[in-house]
Amino acid sequence: MEDFSDMGKGNNKKKNKDRISELTDELLLKIMSFLNTKHAVQTCVLSKRWKTLWESLPYLDFNYNTFPFKRKIVHLDDPDRGEVGIKVLSLSNFIGQVLFRRCPIDLVKVCVQSPNYNPHASVLVSLICYAVKHNVQHLTFQLTYRGGLPFSLPQSLYTCQSFVLRSEIYGGYRSISR
Repeated sequence: MEDFSDMGKGNNKKKNKDRISELTDELLLKIMSFLNTKHAVQTCVLSKRWKTLWESLPYLDFNYNTFPFKRKIVHLDDPDRGEVGIKVLSLSNFIGQVLFRRCPIDLVKVCVQSPNYNPHASVLVSLICYAVKHNVQHLTFQLTYRGGLPFSLPQSLYTCQSFVLRSEIYGGYRSISR
């Protein structure tokens, strides 16, 4: 009969083993796909192996509300709209850095949830063009329209072979997805 008396004690080497490190990159990327992009990028501090793993994510999810600032709905006539401008700029810079550092592999899904302010629109157009260039299959934009110039989709979106356009309007948001 086997001796199980040392089970559950700290001297078991298998117990202390890092099982996550045994997972394949493909499986880790699948797990990371459930995180928004900001949190997926933050995994780079976990170990040397994770440092560049996020750069191969086929799913990008940029959510204005997950950045390290409090969510506050600010209207264009609100005196705090300058604060929102800084927050939108922070998100825009993050999107630019992710696109710059990302490996040139195809995208499965891109999702953006953000207020639609004019300074931010050029980054969103660039993101759409990048997604089209990388054969995006699903594209969702949830933009709050609060006046000003409407958001215009780039022409390249209409010629993307990997993408079928479906548009929905709900609760003040317009969602464009495959």
